[in-house]
Amino acid sequence: MVRSPRHLRRRAVRGPEHPYVLTTQFGIAESVAGQGRHSEAEQLYRDVHRAEERVLGPHHPHTLSARYGIASSLTEQGELSKAEDLLRDLLPIQQRVLGPNHASTQSTARLLRRLTDPRQESVARSDRSINS
Repeated sequence: MVRSPRHLRRRAVRGPEHPYVLTTQFGIAESVAGQGRHSEAEQLYRDVHRAEERVLGPHHPHTLSARYGIASSLTEQGELSKAEDLLRDLLPIQQRVLGPNHASTQSTARLLRRLTDPRQESVARSDRSINS
């Protein structure tokens, strides 16, 4: 598991479920995903999501971002039906909590369209093969 020295200090001082610690963990998950290590990123997003759900609640914007991270990681791993299910659950919550014009809501809608539109499916496959 990837841990930064800053993250370890925050965790020791504030506790593993402090919002600052969770924000740092989310940033680590983003970095790991950016390196193409999507399986590891998925697990990090899941860990953050579980903790944020307990600490911040299921509809907090940070919790919703972690759910999107899980779906994005699943997509990159080719787990398209799992990602689609997660996005279908997530989108109406984001629309209600964040609003339909929020950037996160629009990102979720775009990714869901990419997974469900047959014309976009070949684009998604070629994107993954280019990034592999």
